[in-house]
This record gives sequence, structure tokens and C-alpha cells, in this order.
Amino acid sequence: MPRFAFLLLAVVGLNVVGCGGSKSTAPAPEQSQPALPASEPTLPTPQPEAKPTGCTIRGAVDHPGKKGQSLRVGYIELLGEAEIGDSVPYEIPAPDEVTQVSSNPPPPRKSVLSFDKGATSFEFTGLPAGTYFVFARLDGGPAAWAKVELKVSSTVTQDFKLVAGKGGTVEVTTPAGFDGEVRLSPSDVAVPDDAAFAAGRMGTQLDLGGKAKSGKVTIPEVPPGKYTLFAIPGVLAPRGSVEATAGKTATTELEKEKK
Repeated sequence: MPRFAFLLLAVVGLNVVGCGGSKSTAPAPEQSQPALPASEPTLPTPQPEAKPTGCTIRGAVDHPGKKGQSLRVGYIELLGEAEIGDSVPYEIPAPDEVTQVSSNPPPPRKSVLSFDKGATSFEFTGLPAGTYFVFARLDGGPAAWAKVELKVSSTVTQDFKLVAGKGGTVEVTTPAGFDGEVRLSPSDVAVPDDAAFAAGRMGTQLDLGGKAKSGKVTIPEVPPGKYTLFAIPGVLAPRGSVEATAGKTATTELEKEKK
């Protein structure tokens, strides 16, 4: 038999053997996989409980301000979890004008200052329950403030009467090279457990102060009482204290910023 025919039969024979049923190889048994431990159920991340924001502070401001003079009203939360604050400064319009201005704090809070033919009013809405420092101040003129307690979904009316000539003057000597501003914060209103922080926020919002000129800051129409000094710009840390007396000038020094 020719050599190529023998090779062909061998190849065919191998193919037959490989495809025959009696010669087929049984599939290899599947290897068992180790059982995976049962996964623990995933618990939802606890979310902080939303604080009710249905509180309102409103009131009227009786003031001697004239057209073009700036009037500022505002609030700061002194005791609570929100640590919020807001103020609305606006130039007083003519007595016969009707004007309403609002700020844009994060919703649902809103602050509105209204002038209606000589009458001035304000309204702060969407506030959470807490203890608040509420104020009204004329730029370069008198100021007044109050501590207000807000219960859940409550509305509190707090009126202010600003009377010129009833305050004193505070004169602050500043360190060499200081060219910022000095702010006064009422010492008897700050929350005891965080007095420095609360006082610093009050000083910033109330804006009762002035810019240094020739090493001094003169602040007129300061309501009688004790105050803590703060400097801007700078860390909100006390830089001294002073007591204002009606009709008199109180002098003090701004302490150097601690490093």
C-alpha cells in the first residue's frame, strides 16, 4: 500500500475514535466553590433630625434717622444648633416713600426691612427655635438690642426705639501700624459657655465701631453698658473691654493680637 494511503487511514481512524460515543470522555466534575458568608444587611445612614423652621421675629423701629442715613436690623442665634445670623442695612428713603428690601440667606430663612411713609418695620421668618440677639442701629447714631427666645413655630414681636443723645462715646487707642476696624460687642448678652465666639459674631453683625485714624478709633452714640473689643480683620478673639456711660467719653486700648 502506498505510504500516503496508510497515513490517510491513520488520520481517519483517529478522527473516528475521537468522535465515537463509546470512546467519549466524561466531562470533568465541577469543582465545588467554598460557600460565601452571608452578607450582613446594610443599614441606612442615620440622618440628623431636621429642625423646625417655622419661627418668626418681627417688630417696628422708631428712629430719628434722616433720608440717606443707613439703618441696620438683624439677628444672631446665640443658643442653638444652627449658628445662623443675618442683617439688612439700607438707606432710609424720603418720608413719603414706600420701600421694602430683603436679604438672601439660605432658604427658608428670609429677612425683610420695610419703610412705609415714615414707619419702619422688620420681619425675620423661617427661623429654627433658639435664643437670639436681635438689634437695630442707625449708622453713626443710636442702637438698641434685645435677647429673644423662640419656641417651636412661635412668633415674637420685638419693637425698638432709637433715641439720639442717650449714649456715650468710646475712644480706642490702637497699636502701632493697625489700620483696621474696632467693633464693640455687648458683654452682658453673650452666651456664657461660648462667650468669645458669640460676642465676636455680635460685634461683626451689629457693626458698632469705626476705622482707625491716626492710631485712634472714635465710636459715638454707644448705649450705656459693658463691651468687649474685637478687631477686623483678625481672629474673633477679645482684644480688650470698656464700659460706656451716657454723655461721657470712655477711653481704652486695643490689645495686641495674641499669636
